[in-house]
Amino acid sequence: MSLIHQLVYINKDLYTDKLWENISYHPLRINCDLVPESNIIKFDDDLMLYFFDYFNWIEMYIPAIKKPIFGFAYHGITSIHDKNLIKFQNIINSLIQLFKYAPNKLILRGSYVTKTIKNKEIGNYENLRYSSSTIISTFTKLSKLIKKAINSEGYIYHLGI
Repeated sequence: MSLIHQLVYINKDLYTDKLWENISYHPLRINCDLVPESNIIKFDDDLMLYFFDYFNWIEMYIPAIKKPIFGFAYHGITSIHDKNLIKFQNIINSLIQLFKYAPNKLILRGSYVTKTIKNKEIGNYENLRYSSSTIISTFTKLSKLIKKAINSEGYIYHLGI
């Protein structure tokens, strides 16, 4: 099983820079009484890495150090709010439209991996197998969660691996 990122809707009334201290998590499950399961989208690490460049176009915020960055903190917690939510939603909606043209059985290019065989290093790209309908479904749920954050002036938290 691969690692999991989680994208979580946080109501503006609950948000503080210290909220992340009250959310204990590990790569498989968020554990917080403040966040219902319906407000959490789980994202496979390989898929997150595949789209990482697009997410680097969005200004985000690291509450632990109180600094803005572009893109997600891969290993930490990042929040997205205000006009950046609209940008995030537009990118997600564009990806949904793009994947509507994809065949259902997809092979995406993953990370470059190497192994040593008889003192010779051999490398190739991993093949990531997904269905376009699964990607579209995940992005559609995420788009709805982002819309909820926009409409309520809330936040989207990214819980990295």
